[in-house]
Amino acid sequence: MSPEFSLPHILQGEELNKVFHEALLRDYPLLYYCHNFTWGNWIDNNNCNMIPTYNYSQEFVKNTEHAIQKYMRNFDQIKHGTDYEKVKHVHDFCVANFHYDYTYHEYLYSILSPLFYNVGVCSGISNFVKLALDYLQVKSFVVHGEVEDKDRKGATENHAWNIVKINDTPYHLDVTWDICKSNEGMSSCLRHDYFNISDSVISYDHIIPNNVPSCLSSSHDYFVMNSLRACNLSELRMIIEKNLNNGITCFQTKLQLKNIRDTEAIKKKADVIATEQYSSKNIHNVDIKPLVIPLNLVPSFKDVKRDYLLFEFKFKQN
Repeated sequence: MSPEFSLPHILQGEELNKVFHEALLRDYPLLYYCHNFTWGNWIDNNNCNMIPTYNYSQEFVKNTEHAIQKYMRNFDQIKHGTDYEKVKHVHDFCVANFHYDYTYHEYLYSILSPLFYNVGVCSGISNFVKLALDYLQVKSFVVHGEVEDKDRKGATENHAWNIVKINDTPYHLDVTWDICKSNEGMSSCLRHDYFNISDSVISYDHIIPNNVPSCLSSSHDYFVMNSLRACNLSELRMIIEKNLNNGITCFQTKLQLKNIRDTEAIKKKADVIATEQYSSKNIHNVDIKPLVIPLNLVPSFKDVKRDYLLFEFKFKQN
């Protein structure tokens, strides 16, 4: 934590600010203790002074560094997994243990908020995800874009999420929104709505900035990887039967249909399919919850229309 240091004269002005504010401060979560950088006088034609602004004392940072190292050991059990398994482990850990909370405290926007309090806002949570994936040697970075403001129709607000790379293919990962949806009380299972999704899916309610790579693949989407995406009711029947045969009694499926109009009718058909399955297996009290309402009849703020329904099926043994 030096009070100042010199840099080679490679970039100037806006380019230098962009490198340090976007590439460094925004994408290196362990620099939580540095609030800003200012530039001092040029020492000569080759070097200039760089003056950081620190939020915390050197003693605090040193003690916190030990706490972070200890906390990261929570992820040692998945260190030898695939990149997909590592990303899913970090996602599920955050969704199961953290809550969204914008009650102000001094750590709110950094990794310290989820670390110390198990709460955070999008910037703190996405930086924590970046920190954990760095520890597991999975490529990722923090995205700073916008989302629809639910309280003001047609308005947007700033939002942060992650892009992760699996087999060198980029995917969007919004852990904050999966935390919020899991904590709404509608579902019994952890939500994976925003897990490894493509541009076309996240664009329903996110505005992607121009300075990030295109995410065109859905091959590592949670619902694809776990064979939980159906394109018709026959496939939905097969998903329900397969999960029940494997002893899985709580799961979510994505029903992707063209021209979704009557969601209640589709829900009734799904209920009939589930009833047939649990009756044959002596499972009763099935609970079907539609978790996502399609926006085909209500255009979103980007005039993009959702073409799928997300159902949670919960079965109880008789």
